[in-house]
Amino acid sequence: MALELAAGDLRRVRGLLLHTPLLAPELTSPPFRAQVAALTLPGVFAAVGAVGRWRPLADLYRRVLVEGGGETDERSAQVNFDNQLRANPRAAREWLRDGARLDFRPFLRRVPRPVAVLAAADDHLLRVDRLRDFCAPLAQVRLRLLPSAGHGWSPEFMIRQVAVLEELLA
Repeated sequence: MALELAAGDLRRVRGLLLHTPLLAPELTSPPFRAQVAALTLPGVFAAVGAVGRWRPLADLYRRVLVEGGGETDERSAQVNFDNQLRANPRAAREWLRDGARLDFRPFLRRVPRPVAVLAAADDHLLRVDRLRDFCAPLAQVRLRLLPSAGHGWSPEFMIRQVAVLEELLA
């Protein structure tokens, strides 16, 4: 959303802070793109949305496909599920589809303002190596990768994120 708003009127932007950004299809993992393509089909997405409101199945999906088989923190899983219940299904579908197909790299190359990018080093949805390669030559971009962290948000991970966010915002 920050990228869309900035692209609309860059004159009003003093800087960008991007957390786990879906900057381009090539920077997301092929399994993520395949999931998005299959699960956001019109008839399929309605069923996914309905089934996703059942907590055990939502937890299984998150643990296996989002976390890559890793452990999930109960508090993090509950927050994620609560957010899932609040999300507008149509908006969620469009956000996923845009995240899997739009390419913001040309725009970011032209941004003269500071850009801070925060991501987990072990995120299974991003291709962190490619994100690092993309950000490296851009003088205005500061990439911070949180080591030993995946896509899930444990209380310990949130504390680490706050520390990095404070540093980036300073």
